[in-house]
Amino acid sequence: MGAGGMAAGGTATTGGGGSGGDVCEHTSYPEPPKDHDLGGEQEFVVAMNSIGLGETLETRVGVDLDRQCTCLGEGPSCVAPPNAGDNECDFDGGVDSNFSRLMTLLAAFSSGTISSSAYSQGALDGRWSVLLRVRGYNGAVDDDQVEVAVFTTPGFPPDEVPLWDGTDEWPIASTSVGASGSTEEPKFVSLSGYVRDGILVAPLPSLPLIFNTGFSYLPFDITGGFIMGTIVEQAGETALTNGLIAGRFTMESMFQSLSEFRNGAGMPICRGDSYYDSVKILVCNLRDISSEVPGPGASCDSISMGVGFTAQPAKLGAVGDNLAPSPGCPAETTPATDSCPD
Repeated sequence: MGAGGMAAGGTATTGGGGSGGDVCEHTSYPEPPKDHDLGGEQEFVVAMNSIGLGETLETRVGVDLDRQCTCLGEGPSCVAPPNAGDNECDFDGGVDSNFSRLMTLLAAFSSGTISSSAYSQGALDGRWSVLLRVRGYNGAVDDDQVEVAVFTTPGFPPDEVPLWDGTDEWPIASTSVGASGSTEEPKFVSLSGYVRDGILVAPLPSLPLIFNTGFSYLPFDITGGFIMGTIVEQAGETALTNGLIAGRFTMESMFQSLSEFRNGAGMPICRGDSYYDSVKILVCNLRDISSEVPGPGASCDSISMGVGFTAQPAKLGAVGDNLAPSPGCPAETTPATDSCPD
């Protein structure tokens, strides 16, 4: 749910949401190429250097995750919470990205620490990024099978800033790799990625994101999603533009994220705080999609999301530990053990 969509060609579009009488076009990702055995041997690595959280109309992106244009001539794919109101309605193209509504309200109360510009600057400064390694690419506009591995990073040391010229060796978080501790054993990898008309698409059952400005810390674990972006050549290097991360946040994951969130002062939000209580009501009322393929009468147990990005040429560096956030809430008030009331 959001006021914009990522069209099949990879172009972000914006528009209003709400009720309507005509069945909308289902905004989605490109289908795989019809030809097979197109693979090659090229490999490239990119690091995200800007992010669009969707807190404004101009940055909202997404796709129709549930193949239903809710309130746009079609019914819902799951049963929304009693107080969902218009939050259960899709936006133009059936776009599902209620995450953008959450970011809009969190941004309003964060004094600028939660915003696309703040987190993009954090990436440019080397505090966070998400790295994608693409293997088995043939270098053409169509490739029916590529491997896409996803790595998070603890960021560069405070006295180092990436150059963004393709030579930066980003530290890799140990939580992104398997027991071997090697990037040759990525924990988050899609073996069924492909390229269609120059657009990379990679389904991913799970995907971690950690946004960090150096002050504000915001992690998320996404399920049932994918990454896509337009492949472009820049001075002999490969980059991604018009990028999109789409998927679902289960409530369990969302409350865990709230337990790890730190504001601009490095402080957590805890159960019993008036701010937390307001955020909890908002989060629970934004549930708009099922975490699984829904059956008749299935409850909406997750929040849909779409996040835009660009990614520049980079290199994988040494594997190390994630930076631990500052101390959180006491066990009796941590959001990690909380849940929605219904």
